[in-house]
Amino acid sequence: MSFSLIGKAVKVLKLPTVDYLNSPTKLIPVQQGDIQSRYFNIILYDDRGNIDLSIYSKAQLFGTVPSGLILTTKCEIAEDKKSVICQFGGGLTAQAGRIPCDIVLTNEDSTVSLTSQTFYAIVYPSQSANIVTENDETYSELLYLINEISTLEKDIHKAEAARAEAENGRVEAELERTAAEALREENEERRNDAEVKRIDAEDERKGNEESRKQAEFNREEAEGGRASAEALRADAETIRITSEDERIEAEQERIANEESREEAEAARAEAENGRVEAENNRESAFATAKSYCEEATNNANNAAQSVTDLLDALPCPTNKVDGEAVTPIANLQFVALED
Repeated sequence: MSFSLIGKAVKVLKLPTVDYLNSPTKLIPVQQGDIQSRYFNIILYDDRGNIDLSIYSKAQLFGTVPSGLILTTKCEIAEDKKSVICQFGGGLTAQAGRIPCDIVLTNEDSTVSLTSQTFYAIVYPSQSANIVTENDETYSELLYLINEISTLEKDIHKAEAARAEAENGRVEAELERTAAEALREENEERRNDAEVKRIDAEDERKGNEESRKQAEFNREEAEGGRASAEALRADAETIRITSEDERIEAEQERIANEESREEAEAARAEAENGRVEAENNRESAFATAKSYCEEATNNANNAAQSVTDLLDALPCPTNKVDGEAVTPIANLQFVALED
């Protein structure tokens, strides 16, 4: 802080920034003729409490003296950013009377500004002020104006330095602008070349677009054919599935029939084996019976022949004659069995 408050009269006051109707107007008594000896330590608050002044970089106190002039004084934002320290004196205390004052805070680029509630400094006449000069009011204001002129001269020097710096910046900016203009012209030529290439590319794109449209048309036709083929394939697939179901059913029936056939074939084979065995037994029995029969036939024929021979040897006839018919009285004959 550049202000030294040692030996100075400091008034601490809180000023609202909202709800002025419920906040009493502050009246601060000061003495006429005090110079750089009185300071206000002002705290600003709103409905939330004390205001943090971190965003602000500049503070000013504005006061209207009885002559109608609006004067300002030096102010600083405290290091803790919780209050504003204002110097009150010089032209503001040159003339007795009531001086309406307010505090204005602004940020670095003056995009944010905050003003406090107006308060009043009551400048009481000083007894010592009357012995300085007969025209104390004019003299005090003259001192203040001289001080203001000195301040303005300093500001002019600062402004001139800033102007010279700005001019240097302008020259540098002009050089940069000239270089940028040359670069712009070069870029413009490149842009023109690029535009020509773009037009050529656009023509090529249009040709490609026409080719794409034709290809799309061909694709749509092919897609229609594919869709029709897909429908036929789906129908054929349905028929195939139905046929497959029928085939599976027929296969299952065939397997069942094959199992039945195998069982019947096994039974037939078993019956055939029985038949063959029976046929073999029959042939064996028939051969035996045939042998026995042939032997019996031979024996019978032999016996018959013996009887015939015996009858022929008998002294009586063996035939009956009836006219022309001759009938054997006894005729024995055995016939051999045929296979």
